[in-house]
Amino acid sequence: MSAPLCPAERTPWIIRFFFSTAATPARHSGDLFLAALVLLESSPLLTRTPSPAHALVLLAAAALPLRRRHPLTAYLLTLPALWTTHALTGACFTLCALVRSQTRRTLIALATCLLMLGAFLWWRPWHTGTWQTGPWPALPAKSFRRNAHHAVAAYLIATAPVALGLLYRARTDLAARMAELHNLKEREQRLHERAAVSRERNRISREMHDVVSHKATLIAVQAGALEVTTTDPHVRQSAATLRTLAVTTLQELRSVLWGLRATEPTDPPPGPPPRLAGLPALVADSHTGATLTLDPALATAALDEHLQRTVYRAVQEALTNVRKHAPGAPTTVTIGASEDHLHLRVHNLAPHRPAPTLPGSGLGLLGLRERALIHSGTLEAAHLPDGGFQMTLRLPLTAQHATPAPSPASAPGPRPR
Repeated sequence: MSAPLCPAERTPWIIRFFFSTAATPARHSGDLFLAALVLLESSPLLTRTPSPAHALVLLAAAALPLRRRHPLTAYLLTLPALWTTHALTGACFTLCALVRSQTRRTLIALATCLLMLGAFLWWRPWHTGTWQTGPWPALPAKSFRRNAHHAVAAYLIATAPVALGLLYRARTDLAARMAELHNLKEREQRLHERAAVSRERNRISREMHDVVSHKATLIAVQAGALEVTTTDPHVRQSAATLRTLAVTTLQELRSVLWGLRATEPTDPPPGPPPRLAGLPALVADSHTGATLTLDPALATAALDEHLQRTVYRAVQEALTNVRKHAPGAPTTVTIGASEDHLHLRVHNLAPHRPAPTLPGSGLGLLGLRERALIHSGTLEAAHLPDGGFQMTLRLPLTAQHATPAPSPASAPGPRPR
């Protein structure tokens, strides 16, 4: 998709010459040209004996540069010169600039009527004898038909700048809308591209999980069964080695799968991996008033990095839900270990005040359940009868990311030949 033209390229030169607000040579040339045109138009008056009308004409010529940024001021300064039956050009250009920048219809209608009256005075059809300030011939004083013609001419002169100003304003609005539409289309295209990449990455992740992970799990199970049932020490050692390699492969594979699912091409590089040591800071930064109880043995234990990340994300999601759905409710975060499992419990009481309505994806707990399943763990979340909420996460501390070895009782017997 080609980029839209810049304002300088899509604006006609005559608009940039007379109405542009940018400090360009064309702008200064347009100001000088209009000032010279007003002075030339008023030359019959300026060549006569100096009078206050001279000052009004010079004021109108000097006010023309203001029409670009202060059109109303410029228009008001050019109006007095109309009563001298001169400087009509300056008033027309300032009215066009005023209509271009103003949207108040009452102001535009009043300005148009004033210019129409000035244009009618500019003709002065009722004046008898010769024109006092110009060489034009005398006109009959009581010719209704001639006065009507001049009134129509004054109407056309006054409405022409209005029409041009409205046209320029509509064109400017259209150009802005087209630029906005172009930006929205580009953004939509980028979002579609990112969505397509994400879908493809998720598809690859699912395929790898369904095929490779399944095969590696079968290898680990069969190797574990062979390790338990065999009586040959060399075979037992080889089976143990094979099972260890399968378990390690599953760990690395599922780490890669999480990377495929979680990382977008435009995401910033990840920071330090979240660990249990960062939970006190996380709880403090959540501003929920939650209290953290962490088993000292877990705080110093060399736990699996993926397990620590899962626990950290679970606490983060739980505290986010507390802020959204139970602001101000007393909350406790308890992390401990029993036998070979890690237990996380986040419990909050009923909120003291109604929770504000905030948008949410509804996928937070679903994502945590997926993380728990990858670790062969469980996640439970439910509302309590007293109005509170509790989330419990249970993860094994051994054989992370792998199917545990079968016991001798559950080992398969010899397959028939």
